[in-house]
Amino acid sequence: MAKENAVLDKKEQMNEEMTEPFDFDELEEKLQSQLEEELADMQFLAEEKEKIGSPDNLGNVIMDVVWEQFLNQVAVTAGEDFIKENRGLHLDLRKEAHIQTTENFAEGKIATHNTEIDYQQRYDDWQSNFQKDPNIEHKTSNYRYNEDQQVWEKHDKRSDSWKKVLTKAARADFDKGRPTGNNTANTNMDHIVSAGEIIRDPAANAHMTREEQTAFANSEKNLNLMDSAANQSKGDSTMSEFLDSERDGKKAVERFNIDEEELRKKDAEAREEYEKKKKEAEQKSIEAGKKSQKEEAFRIVGKALRAVLMQLLAELVREIIAKLVKWFKSSKKALDTLLDSLKEAIHSFIGKMKQHLINAGNTLFTTVATAIIGPIVGTIKKVWIMLKQGWRSLKNAIAYIKD
Repeated sequence: MAKENAVLDKKEQMNEEMTEPFDFDELEEKLQSQLEEELADMQFLAEEKEKIGSPDNLGNVIMDVVWEQFLNQVAVTAGEDFIKENRGLHLDLRKEAHIQTTENFAEGKIATHNTEIDYQQRYDDWQSNFQKDPNIEHKTSNYRYNEDQQVWEKHDKRSDSWKKVLTKAARADFDKGRPTGNNTANTNMDHIVSAGEIIRDPAANAHMTREEQTAFANSEKNLNLMDSAANQSKGDSTMSEFLDSERDGKKAVERFNIDEEELRKKDAEAREEYEKKKKEAEQKSIEAGKKSQKEEAFRIVGKALRAVLMQLLAELVREIIAKLVKWFKSSKKALDTLLDSLKEAIHSFIGKMKQHLINAGNTLFTTVATAIIGPIVGTIKKVWIMLKQGWRSLKNAIAYIKD
């Protein structure tokens, strides 16, 4: 046993995700100790040995009916157990179930199986930035209600596009703590890549946290001291849209005290940084998705392995019953002989379980092996209870199961 335990210990050390080594010798000792405790007050077995009925019939009924019911329950229990541990979700290892893409996020298709990042919450938070109430009244005709997306949109003449209308509170955290301009010099601190653009951007909202978005927005790379009138005119437009737009036949550079070349240079630098931040965040999303995918795979592998161990447990139950029947048929009435016989069954079970776990080399075997202690002891207790009920009660219970 010590040698096999050492093999398991070595396998654990080779995998960084493995937990502390599991001591199978200790498990066997616990089970045998439990047996001794259970048998300590069961002298009635020796006393009622002749009253239980035909030992052969007892064994056949239990093994053919109760044991089959037990086996059928293994698969159901393993499946329900997995779903419970998988947050109520059925198994889904597809990429889109774990790895959130920008395209799917924009369409409200959420990677709901991802356990690393709550994309549903991110999507809900993102949508809360937009005017959704169809009963809002807008004074001008350049607004429309998008029925498909259930959101208000406003026509932007500069880009000739419809942009989602933000709520009043949408950009509050972008403006909080942002450096201001100089009132006497009539300047404002402008977001080169505007808060509105960031808020509307599905890529930024799918992969960056709100804190990361505001940190970029208010970073040195994205802030620019600008003429107040020019800043107000720019609004949520991109720098290019603002500089290329005309009013009364004049472009922005002619209407305001601004340096177009300098602004375009700053815009290019800010956008390069913005794209870099989004790419880094997107890579984190991919890594989070892969980790989540792997963890779900481990969960189902763990359940499959547990199901195998439950099968071994079923075999243990059968062997226990067989040894009980053999003991009933024997001329000896000493409980010590029964105890020794059952300990042999447990020793055999532990050996089989250990070999399965060594062969599987699974990172979850410690959890699985620990979890199996309860079912083993519980099953042994149930066998004792069934015997305590007596032959008549046992027959009634089995008849009920059949019905």
